[in-house]
This record gives sequence, C-alpha cells and structure tokens, in this order.
Amino acid sequence: MAQLTLPQLERHLYAAADILRGKMDAAQYQDYIFGMLFLKRASDQFDVAQAALVN
Repeated sequence: MAQLTLPQLERHLYAAADILRGKMDAAQYQDYIFGMLFLKRASDQFDVAQAALVN
C-alpha cells in the first residue's frame, strides 16, 4: 500500500468531513466537531489518569 502524503491526507479528511456534514451549515457542524474533540480529549485524559492510578 502506498503511503499518503500530508496534502493527500488533508484532502481525504476534508472530503470525509464534507460527507459527514451533508447539507448542514458549517456553523452548526462546528458545534458537533467541538463536542467530539472535547469528548476525545476527556477520554484521553481519563486513560492517562487511570494508567497512573493503576501503576
């Protein structure tokens, strides 16, 4: 499998975001994205804290 370059990856990610967004206004879509980013960050921090407590 050929490796993706950074510009190719960016194009694929933007295309995927456009598909997910559909006909939704970009301002509405950002609310969903920020929520997902917040949950991802919280999940990552939880994993770090849990690993520290286990050790």
